[in-house]
Amino acid sequence: MLQRLHKSIIVFCQMLAMLFATFLAASMPLSAQGKDLHICYETNGSPLFTLEKDSKPKKRKGSMVALVAQAVKNAGFHPLFYRRPWSRCIKDVISGKADGIFPMVWAMGRDEWGHFPRLADGQLNDALAMRQATYRVFVPVKRKTQWDGKQFTNLSSGIGAPFGYVVYFKLKDARVLSSMKLDSANGFKMLALNRIDGYVVEQKVGLKIIKRQGWQDKIKMLPVPYHISHFHLLMSNPFYLAQSDGAESIWQEINQLRTVYIKNP
Repeated sequence: MLQRLHKSIIVFCQMLAMLFATFLAASMPLSAQGKDLHICYETNGSPLFTLEKDSKPKKRKGSMVALVAQAVKNAGFHPLFYRRPWSRCIKDVISGKADGIFPMVWAMGRDEWGHFPRLADGQLNDALAMRQATYRVFVPVKRKTQWDGKQFTNLSSGIGAPFGYVVYFKLKDARVLSSMKLDSANGFKMLALNRIDGYVVEQKVGLKIIKRQGWQDKIKMLPVPYHISHFHLLMSNPFYLAQSDGAESIWQEINQLRTVYIKNP
């Protein structure tokens, strides 16, 4: 009799535990229930920001992958990273295949297919960005290419930039874009060989390439910035519409974790 009673009590307690767990899960927002979050970043992205060769981020300074991974986890999601060319990542966000993309700089028109963190008045909230993005003009030491903040002088072959970036279209609109489509690695090879007037890329990326290749005597950085903005984790429209609280939580986590993962943000 006592044995049956003991078993009944155990079963009853197990049922209560299951009901309690179900209640907690139902009361928690979806963003806190481990929903998979598909995040795309560039195949040829700078190793300065994406140190890992695969999709398994580690806690390493300088890695935006690691920053995003921890922020997403802290907000209650499960990050699933994958890499594609930048233009493909953008297409995946537009279609909803990807829930997020980074590092994304704000530009006119991008609000139509994605969400940046915003203040209550609708202004862009750069306080929740990953870090500031300062794009500089790098030129061959032997050339006289100049940028005064308004226009270029002494051009012959044009200025290059990573395809699809904000600075790429800015150069194109100014009609100074090089006809050669070069990623950062090949762009700097052309600079070192003195075959292009200049190349625009994020400052830390450019300086890292020069240092790694030992091109200090071949390439120099012009003093006036070409474009200053901020790197964000942009969320897709479908994700934000379904999980706006989750998106806001992720951005807040990025703000809290920034200095842990990003050196000199």
